[in-house]
Amino acid sequence: MRENTDGFIYADIPDTKMLQFLNEFKTLLTDFNSLFKGYFEGFEYSIPLIQEIYRRIDQRADYYLYFHSNPESPMRMSQTKEVALMVFWILKYKPLSLPAHKANELFIHKNCTINEYFAIYCIISYAKKISSRSDIISYFCQKNIDVIVYSFMHRDISKEAMICYVDSLMNVVEA
Repeated sequence: MRENTDGFIYADIPDTKMLQFLNEFKTLLTDFNSLFKGYFEGFEYSIPLIQEIYRRIDQRADYYLYFHSNPESPMRMSQTKEVALMVFWILKYKPLSLPAHKANELFIHKNCTINEYFAIYCIISYAKKISSRSDIISYFCQKNIDVIVYSFMHRDISKEAMICYVDSLMNVVEA
C-alpha cells in the first residue's frame, strides 16, 4: 500500500475513450436480442447511466491501481472483474427499459426486468469469448439462466460477491 495517498484525484474518462465504451456497449446491445430470439425488441437505454457505469468501473480500476499496487509493479484489473463490475452496475442502475406493456409482461411472467437478462447476456458473451470449449453455451440453458436472473433480481449481491460469482462461473467455463 502506498504511504502517501494525499495526491490521489480521480481523472474522468476522456471523451474519446467514453465514445469507444459507448460503441462497445451498443455492440453488446445489438447482439443481445439475437440470443433471446427477439424477445426484447423495442428496448431503450440511458446514455448517462451507461456512462456512469463505465465511470464506476474505471474508478474501481484506478482505486486498486493507486491504493493497492506497488508503484514498481502496478496491478491491473482483469477483464473478468470488469465484466463482473459491469454486471453489478447494470443491476444497480438499470439502464435498459422496455415499453410499458412489454415491461409489465416480462415482470408478470418472469418476475424481473430486461436488465437482469442483459446482465446474464454480458456474462454469457464473455464466457463464449474466453472459453475454448465449443459446448460452453450449453451450461447457460434456460433453467440456469432463470436461476441466475432470479438471483440478480431478488438477492443482495455486493460488488465483491459479484466479482467472486463471475470469477467462479469463468472457472467452470475454463474447465
